[in-house]
Amino acid sequence: MMIASLPKYQLYIAGLLIGVFAVLAALNAFIVIRNLRSENYISSFPIVGGVAGFAGFLLTPSLRNYAWAPLILDYGTAVVIFFGIPMMIRESWQISDFNLVREYIACDDHREIRLRFQKANIFTIRIKIKRQAGELGLVELNTHGEWRQDGVALFLKIGADTAVFDQIENELRVKKSFDGFERRSETDLEKSKETSLSNVVFTLSRKRES
Repeated sequence: MMIASLPKYQLYIAGLLIGVFAVLAALNAFIVIRNLRSENYISSFPIVGGVAGFAGFLLTPSLRNYAWAPLILDYGTAVVIFFGIPMMIRESWQISDFNLVREYIACDDHREIRLRFQKANIFTIRIKIKRQAGELGLVELNTHGEWRQDGVALFLKIGADTAVFDQIENELRVKKSFDGFERRSETDLEKSKETSLSNVVFTLSRKRES
């Protein structure tokens, strides 16, 4: 009776949203089963199905009390809620100023590079390219990895790529740059100028006392 009293457009919208949820939830379930049986991994559809079902249930009075169900029943949405969001919060905390050990900066006329060492042996590096108005190309590069110190040497690792820095008082000097940041062929010459760390000298800008 409650459904019949709803405006037709609301019924249509609710039905459409619930239909989207049903299709994507079924498709994500199929993808999960397929991934268990195959070596070729296929990503699920995140968020859309669960959010559509959540909205559709809210628009339907008889289903409103169960609006949370699509968020759990759709695999793509459940993964984001229970794993993706907590991981994002954890990573944001790990690279926050609260966990900063020290920060180094290198600047020239063309770019600014910030290298931050965090607790839990995590580092972040940001290369900000200074461009003229209307100039096309890379503007900023952000990435992170793991670091460890052995005497005056700092070893930074991004996946299988490793860079080595020498720490001399309040400076860091690049002994070996990341291979992925350097020119690999003649066609990558411009990339080398923008992301290369060769011959860069970093100066300590911030250090948190223990």
